[in-house]
Amino acid sequence: MAGALMTAAARAAGVELFPVDSEHSAVFQCLAGGKREEVRRILLTASGGPFASRPREELERVTPAEALRHPTWRMGAKITVDSATLMNKGLEIIEAFWLFGLPLSRIEVVIHPQSIVHSMVEFVDGSVLAQLGVPDMGIPILYALTYPDRVASEAPTRARSSGAAGQGRRSGKVSAYRIGMAMSATPSWAIIEPSMYSTME
Repeated sequence: MAGALMTAAARAAGVELFPVDSEHSAVFQCLAGGKREEVRRILLTASGGPFASRPREELERVTPAEALRHPTWRMGAKITVDSATLMNKGLEIIEAFWLFGLPLSRIEVVIHPQSIVHSMVEFVDGSVLAQLGVPDMGIPILYALTYPDRVASEAPTRARSSGAAGQGRRSGKVSAYRIGMAMSATPSWAIIEPSMYSTME
């Protein structure tokens, strides 16, 4: 992992790292609602992948083809399998540690199969800020490309995501959203106990 190298290089250059992963972009946006020292914990969301509701005893018999059938996200094969096994969430916890400077004991994961809430930040006063949106990687990538501005995009809204989700992207228009899409191509809540991860304090 290159977290130490990346953050050191950013500090030396006097620049800020802008996350493009949906969970970390969500945290980045939520952190604008308070001071870093006011953050109690970060809550990353996970869809749970295609096996979220499968009994543990069945997991030994699942196939690669099943792992590739993600219920909400459309991604490359490796990240789809990583999502199905939750391997990606372990990597995202490490990424959050380096990006936001919180110890692992204050970074948690919740299962949210609908993939609408992309992450949350809880502050010391008990307030929780969340970033919501359709499951579309073009949106967080667009935000990183255009920060601190927000520009109009072709991303589908929730209301029309089921029918014409891809029509704007097939129109041939050139936009930062399309660049982002090209880059992204190369029980409701449950807490995952953070005790499975070693503390990096």
